Amino acid sequence: GNCHLKLGNIGEAIVNYRRALLLDPGDEDIESNLEVARSLVQGKIERDGFNGFYYTVLDVARAMGGTVVTWITGFCWLTTGGIFLFAFTRRQRRSRRRLFRTSAGVMLLFLFSAGLLVTLIVDEQHMEYAVAVGESVIARNGPGEHFTEVFQQNAGYEMRVKRYQAGWAEVELPNGFTAWVPNKSIKGI
Repeated sequence: GNCHLKLGNIGEAIVNYRRALLLDPGDEDIESNLEVARSLVQGKIERDGFNGFYYTVLDVARAMGGTVVTWITGFCWLTTGGIFLFAFTRRQRRSRRRLFRTSAGVMLLFLFSAGLLVTLIVDEQHMEYAVAVGESVIARNGPGEHFTEVFQQNAGYEMRVKRYQAGWAEVELPNGFTAWVPNKSIKGI
């Protein structure tokens, strides 16, 4: 990634940094270098709507790492159950209410961490990502040169691959926009 970045191959640098993060999630040097490479992408695409929310949640989950999210989820589940059971043993009403409220608060943290965990699992199992490596590729509304041009894809664009067909890939950008690009213009992560 560093070599490609120094050579000005922004797309290749991003691909390699993303692959490195798969091997060592949460590494601050890799994340920092990835952000530097992302800042050099021409014509950035902003996240919006549901896709923006999904990618933001995914970024948080990836930053924490699957192991940490799993431990937090398990800890919150056990803590909630323990507090809840302890509340039933209390005879004082006021004490029971406080414990039930505390249990509810920990349960909310459990639900949040479980949501992060589900997002990580679904993303890892069902999503394929790629990065544009070709300089200035025309994205089209169908798989072929005869389809209408929709936008110009710059090196470094990160996208989700929906499917492949006849040397073309249907991709979805972070803003939810879908188009077709030649397979040779993207590299999978």
